[in-house]
Amino acid sequence: MGGVQAGYNQQLPNKFVVGVEADMDYSGIEGKASSTGTAGNKARLDTLGTVRGRVGYAFDRVMPYVTGGYAGGNEKITTSTGNSSGWRNGYALGGGVDYAITNNVSARVEGLYVGLENKNVGTIGKVGNDIGLIRTGVNYKF
Repeated sequence: MGGVQAGYNQQLPNKFVVGVEADMDYSGIEGKASSTGTAGNKARLDTLGTVRGRVGYAFDRVMPYVTGGYAGGNEKITTSTGNSSGWRNGYALGGGVDYAITNNVSARVEGLYVGLENKNVGTIGKVGNDIGLIRTGVNYKF
């Protein structure tokens, strides 16, 4: 995966940090979609985006946080009986740690669980995406 992220954070007087962020990633995540008696079916998630709130607590240069909100992705499902593609809505929940390298640059490690809505596809039935992600990133503070 690779993409871009933008957001806004506000540190409160008690060292709690609240914020909102949005990201859009090219994913290329691919998996098998199967049911009894079918083979060669695949599902591909081309893009994944989220808009999430987050709450953290600042310990000097380290800030652990929790996050949650909307997730959506463009999915293409290919089966022997036809294809389906389109945008799927869902949610993202997770947490991570930001570390301030300098006053303007921070690095992050984040884990997210993403659940996207199910879609009925031909003979396969319901196909959905439940994705566990571990992501890293570098941010610049303006």
